[in-house]
Formats: sequence, C-alpha cells, structure tokens
Amino acid sequence: MEHPTALVVDRDPAVRDALRAALESQGMMSQAMSSVDALEHVRAHKPDVLFLELDEPTAGETLAGMTGAHPGLVVVGLLGAESTDAAARALDAGAFDVLIKPLSPTALATLRTRVVAQRDLVAERDGFRDELRARAGYQGLVGRSAAMEALRERIERLASTDANVVFTGEAGVGKTLAARVLHGMSGRSESPFIAIDTPSFSAEGLENELFGSGDVGAFNGARGGTVYISAIDRVPGAIQDKLSDLLGRGGAVRLVASTSMPVAEAEEQGRLRPGLAEQLAGRVEVPPLRQRVEDIPLLTRHFIQSIRELNALPPIHLTPESLTMLEHHRWPGNARELRNAVEQAVILASGGMIHPRDLPDAIRSAEAPAAPAASGSDSSEIFKDAKRAVVEAFEKKYLTGLLERNRGNVTAAAQQAGMLRSALQRLLRKYSIRSAEFRRRPEA
Repeated sequence: MEHPTALVVDRDPAVRDALRAALESQGMMSQAMSSVDALEHVRAHKPDVLFLELDEPTAGETLAGMTGAHPGLVVVGLLGAESTDAAARALDAGAFDVLIKPLSPTALATLRTRVVAQRDLVAERDGFRDELRARAGYQGLVGRSAAMEALRERIERLASTDANVVFTGEAGVGKTLAARVLHGMSGRSESPFIAIDTPSFSAEGLENELFGSGDVGAFNGARGGTVYISAIDRVPGAIQDKLSDLLGRGGAVRLVASTSMPVAEAEEQGRLRPGLAEQLAGRVEVPPLRQRVEDIPLLTRHFIQSIRELNALPPIHLTPESLTMLEHHRWPGNARELRNAVEQAVILASGGMIHPRDLPDAIRSAEAPAAPAASGSDSSEIFKDAKRAVVEAFEKKYLTGLLERNRGNVTAAAQQAGMLRSALQRLLRKYSIRSAEFRRRPEA
C-alpha cells in the first residue's frame, strides 16, 4: 500500500507533533489531534491506523467509538509507562498492538510494515465477504439499499410465477442482469436463457432470430426456458403482433423484455402494441444508481474484485478521496458507467491504490470545488476544507428540500432519495436538522 494514513490522538500537543513528524519520516501521511475532534475525523477520512493514548481516562470509550465508526481501523495503543493491565484491556478491546512512548525509528519502521500487512488483510477479507454476500442467492445483484432490496423482493415474487415480465429503467442500470436473475431463480433455471439484443438486428434478421424454422430461432431453441428481448419498444410493430399472437396461444417459453421508457409512455407513443403490453403483466423498474448511492462502495469493491480475478492482479484498494468522488458523481450511465470507470482506474492504479488521478476526467472535474487560492504546504489542506464545505452545503440543501417535499415524513423521504431510513437519519443528525419542524410548515 502506498503512503498509509495515520491519526495520532494524545492530550499532549508536544507528543502529538513529535509522533506525527516521526510517522511522516517513515512515509506515513498523518494527522494529530485530541480525542474531541478525532471521532469525526475517523468517520470522514477513514485513516488506516490510529495511534491512541491509553493513559487518558476515556481511552476505552474512544477506542470503541473509533472502531465502531471504522471497523477496518488498525489501532495502536500508546502508554507513557509499561502497564500489563492497561495493555491487556486495550488488546481485549480490539487494539492491534500496544507500545511505550516515545517510539524509536526502528520500532516505527517495523510497525509500518505490520500495519500495511494488517490493513491489506482486513480489506481483502471484507472484499471477499461482501462479494459472497452479493452473490449469494442473487447472482450478482449487488447492493443493500432499500431500492435494491425492493428489486430483489419483486424479482423473487415474479420468479415463482410464469408471468411474462418487462423490466424498465435507464440505460446501464442492469436490466439484462435482472432478467438473468429472474430466470435463475425460476423453475426454468435448468432450461435455456436466450437473450436477443434488438438494436443489433435488421427487421428481417430479428424476425428470423426470434421465429426461424427448425432449430433456428429463439422461441424454438428455448423450449421450457426464457427468451429475453432488450429494447422491446424498438421491435417493429408486425413482429410485436406476432409475439403477441404466440403468447396468446400459450407455449413452453417465457418472454422477458426490457425498455428504457415507462410502458405506458411507450404505448402512448405507439412504440409498444397495447396487446403485447398487456401480456407483459409483470412490471419491474430497475432503479438508477443515483437513487442508491449507499451501494456505490459495495459495487465498486465488487467491480474491482471481478476485474482483479479476470486479470490475475494483486490486491487493489480505493483511497477515501476517490470513494468520495465516486459517491458524489451523478452517474448518468449508471452501473455500467461505474464499472467502466473502475476498469480504467484499475489499469492506471499504482502501488495497489486507486487515487483520484486514476479516475476518468468527467468524475474528477465534476467533484472539484472552487477552492480559495492556496500557497505553500497548506494547499492540500485548503483544498480539502473547500471540498468539504461544498459537499456539506449540497447535503444540507438537498436534505432540507427532501423533507419539505415530504412534509417531514422521514420514511417517505428516505424512499424518495433511495436511501435506508437509518442512513437518512444519520445525515439529519449530522446537520442537526429536525424532521418535526417540516411537519408544521404550510404546504407549498
């Protein structure tokens, strides 16, 4: 790992400054502060290692709070004098090691190597765990947001039926993947799944691909299984009529389709025959990525892991700054755009870390705030402060508008934002925004 990040928490400013200088001499990017400000720093920046003074009376509470805010944090306890009892309590509470102040350069060099190894081990373990959870039962539908849980539930209900289904949603959200999951969870999973990419064919070629005689044609080859037709609204009307007639006679094949526009809109514009629309009785909307922002870290790790496996690459991690940029991008291309961005970043990454410079220009330029003029060694700190101010201003304005639109109903607001209710409540507490105040406001 390139340049591990460290946080030093000690009551004595002289000790903090001395240890910070020593850590930076070992190539560790560090911050130093008292315990009052440390918890918020850990939440915001996710440092790799925490050096925590254990002689302070509240050290146990501080340690628990830090590891709760950042489960992957490597904690090194610091004691002013040797104490077996204090060391044992810290280790029982989850500390990685306990050392006596002051730390020698040799001890720090050894510790740096061990911290890097531990951090990589924890990150890889978490990545495999999340990958297993994401794959288990859902064949790659990655995410734990309320929107994704609702999608899984809807697919699971439809999978137990023989209803013909249409998936709607923006380009890149994963409609084809959702169709494959539906087939895999159904009683037809052992039979063929044949996918037809409508835009790839001429009208004549598409008709032959669907209904060709003998073994040719999807509806002949998928007996007992599923035929998936993407962009059903772009299928010529005559072929739609033929599909509708085939479904009306009943048969051994289930039709699953997709469209980037709502079914009712496609009917109104004459792009989808009413009869075929009626036969596609199962309707499933796949949410855009901007409505499930909390899934971005898990999706990103999923993509990094799959790209690593495909190319036999060593462990690759994401810096906190890079993750922040990914979380604040609007993702007009949805999950497909995120995967492409991650693929580029993995190719460009050096030292096993993905930095902001490795991300596509569109993501970096969209995130860069208008920072005040900076000079000298303080420029990076001023940039971070300016970026944080821009993000916080956006979040406050968004949350206020969200609660106004939903009259202070946190559950409805969370659903509209595509967030877990608990995640929205944490943000409201962060900015001291009280939902009750919006219930009393007159309706706009």
